[in-house]
Amino acid sequence: MNPRLGESICDPACGTGGFLLGAYQHILTQYTSDNRRFTDENGFVKGTFGDKLTNDKLWKQLKENTFFGYDFDNTMVRIGLMNLMLHGISQPNIDLRDTLSKKFNEDNRYDVILANPLLKVALTKAI
Repeated sequence: MNPRLGESICDPACGTGGFLLGAYQHILTQYTSDNRRFTDENGFVKGTFGDKLTNDKLWKQLKENTFFGYDFDNTMVRIGLMNLMLHGISQPNIDLRDTLSKKFNEDNRYDVILANPLLKVALTKAI
């Protein structure tokens, strides 16, 4: 996956929000100057400044209307919200919801879906 600025990104079983946070950091790296990037211990190039992103409207879009997550465990929702807030996403959109329920329908709402492969197995079995 290569999430980009302007896309809506969802994790239907977000837990602590790790995939959403990874997507946020991936986007920030795309907008970080080369001299502010670094290579982590796993060999991945990262940049968390986003210094090339100078438009306030785009920052607002990124921090308030880009990342969406759901979980059916209230504790995970609270942890996910706090995790994203502590990493700079000012208004995370994580809600308590069972995305395997037949009542859940978000067809064509998101550009990118990030999910644990185990969720794919559960979805396949549910259908």
